[in-house]
Amino acid sequence: AGGGAGGGYTNGGFVNPVYGASNGTNSPASSQNAQNNTGAGAGGSRYAQGGAGGSGIVILRYVSNITPKEFDALIIGGGGAGGGPSSAGTGAGGAGGFLMSNAITYVAGTTYTATVAGGGTTNSGSPSSWGGNTSITGAGFTSLIAYGGGRGGEGGDEAGSDGPGGNGGSGGGAGRNGTGFGRGVYPGSPFISSARQGNDGGNGTNSGYAGGGGGGAGTAGGESPGSPKARGEGGDGLYSSFSGTAVGYAGGGGASAAGATAYGGGNPSSAGTPNTGGGGGMYANGGSGIIMIRYGRAIANVTTSGSPTYIDDGTYKIYKFTGSGSFSFPS
Repeated sequence: AGGGAGGGYTNGGFVNPVYGASNGTNSPASSQNAQNNTGAGAGGSRYAQGGAGGSGIVILRYVSNITPKEFDALIIGGGGAGGGPSSAGTGAGGAGGFLMSNAITYVAGTTYTATVAGGGTTNSGSPSSWGGNTSITGAGFTSLIAYGGGRGGEGGDEAGSDGPGGNGGSGGGAGRNGTGFGRGVYPGSPFISSARQGNDGGNGTNSGYAGGGGGGAGTAGGESPGSPKARGEGGDGLYSSFSGTAVGYAGGGGASAAGATAYGGGNPSSAGTPNTGGGGGMYANGGSGIIMIRYGRAIANVTTSGSPTYIDDGTYKIYKFTGSGSFSFPS
């Protein structure tokens, strides 16, 4: 409430102005007004008009319990296909990019498009193809893209081929006469310098007609400088418990040696595992990608298309897209 006005005829007195009240006066002058927004009374005056009382104020205080509008995402690109077919050593396919992003702010009601890419394919008489890019996009949203894996390089006797591995999320291995391994996405990469999604593929060699292994999210392919993998082996991928269970993703394909099968990479002549982004072994297709999103259980279920798998692990609500679709959060 506001403070009362000062009286018109009284002896002056002292009131502490720290609390907004004003002093009275015995002089002919009017008393001072009290401070506004304090509810204090004003002083009176013996000879003149008393001061005006201070106005009141309302202050509200509450405890915030707002659930953050955030979600996490794991995005895997399609694995590259191994080089081939050829009678000489061809390189294996690189893994699709491995992209993990946390605490992504969403806008309620916005439709986010989840595009899950397929793996690369082998082509008779021509170079194999790269894996596709997997992505989440939406209006006013910075797109999240996991790049497809690089294709494996063709062998030296493949008509019209030049032999190098292709660049990608992880690079493809070079053919036995290849002029270079494919590069992955990582800080300082000559392909795309960004947060790490993968590693380089391996070099081929004429000794034993061996192609290079495909790069993986965890290590480079065999015969790549500094790689712990043997000649022609696929680079290791990475494990993730995003879905509540540890699963291996984004392993490189094998050329003249084993692929990173624990992470979805294909052995020689074997395709990468679907929905892991594994690179294809030589002569074989790459594995398709995947998108998973998760968020706190206090948020209502999202609206989706594309029939994702729903998981509740007791901490998060999780949606797993093995094919393309969309999702939007409630208000």
